[in-house]
Amino acid sequence: MTGQVRTVDGRVAGRRGQATRQKLLDCLGEMLSSSPYRDVKVIDVARKAGTSPATFYQYFPDVEGRSSRSRRKWPRRAPR
Repeated sequence: MTGQVRTVDGRVAGRRGQATRQKLLDCLGEMLSSSPYRDVKVIDVARKAGTSPATFYQYFPDVEGRSSRSRRKWPRRAPR
């Protein structure tokens, strides 16, 4: 990772925190590739990442805010 990763409250995340944040991002990306953001719940992302919702909120304010900034990164869901 380049640069410093900060938590929502402005603290700099250490190596473990950066790995946790990346795992949350990866899980969120997987979930958003098959479901719209309104169907993705913080608790589900946290469970998939093996952590708690409180940990998710340390790094991101909410799923909607995280997903709207990341839409370019993840493929859109194919129409049915």
